[in-house]
Amino acid sequence: ELTLEQVVSSTGDVEVRVAISAVQGETSESLPASEASLDVLIEVRTEGPVPTDLLFPVGQENSARGLAQSGGAWLADAEPLGGGLFEVRMRPSAGWAVDTCVQVAVLFETKDASGQKEVPRRYKSFQGASIEPYASQGLAF
Repeated sequence: ELTLEQVVSSTGDVEVRVAISAVQGETSESLPASEASLDVLIEVRTEGPVPTDLLFPVGQENSARGLAQSGGAWLADAEPLGGGLFEVRMRPSAGWAVDTCVQVAVLFETKDASGQKEVPRRYKSFQGASIEPYASQGLAF
């Protein structure tokens, strides 16, 4: 189960909060996801004036996956808040331009009991993705 909220706060931050739970075991019990079993990444794209930089008050930029501020695109690791909640907050240091459109895609990378990820079974996205291994699976954002 997935719940996604995207809002602009009074501080000018774009907030992306994901609540996710997973069905586990033979009882089909729904349990909140945790950072031990799931990484959540947020791919951000802007249209209109492209900010020169983004600040991340919650979460952090992930430049290791090859999408570091290329043409108005960023990748961020969502911060686990507990109880199945993951969040990223972002804003340009100079603030958002009035006519900037912000789009987000949510990427889910589940882990097995030893913390390993397996392509493609453990990589899922909501709204597409531009990074690997998602792009090689035919997903686009």
